[in-house]
Amino acid sequence: MPKYVKVGHVHLNVSDLKRSLQFYTGVLGFHVSGLREPDKAWLSFEKRPPAQRETFHEIALTQVTKANPDYWNTTGLNHAAYELATPQEVLDFANELKQRNIEVFRGPATHLGDLTYHVYVRDPDGNAIEIYAKTTEKDIAFRQNLEAAVPEGYNPYSTG
Repeated sequence: MPKYVKVGHVHLNVSDLKRSLQFYTGVLGFHVSGLREPDKAWLSFEKRPPAQRETFHEIALTQVTKANPDYWNTTGLNHAAYELATPQEVLDFANELKQRNIEVFRGPATHLGDLTYHVYVRDPDGNAIEIYAKTTEKDIAFRQNLEAAVPEGYNPYSTG
């Protein structure tokens, strides 16, 4: 079996590339590392030199014509998760999102299983985005609100 070292990138299909670029750069803070108009963009955590070819993106966006509004109950991407350095950064970012009237639909809270502190938001196409940080014993205040990774009562086979 192969021994993987990391996730290379996440490639998302979006309905409006310009709108998604505004969200991923203006709200989440990613940087455009490549753009092929009218339908493709590559985003990175940090600004990268234009000539950098290797590992130049963590997210790719492609504009498509069909959407998947029911991501949780269908096959395909459930969510993408991006790690920040500290739980306080997650909390600060959650407060910033709320000030910008961007709905945090889950959290801030700590996953019961791996004790990561998180918030979840949706991009303009409804893709779920988790922003999280690892917690340690020093982060006891962030470990007070524990929740299961899968919402209580969730049934993937439910029709309603």
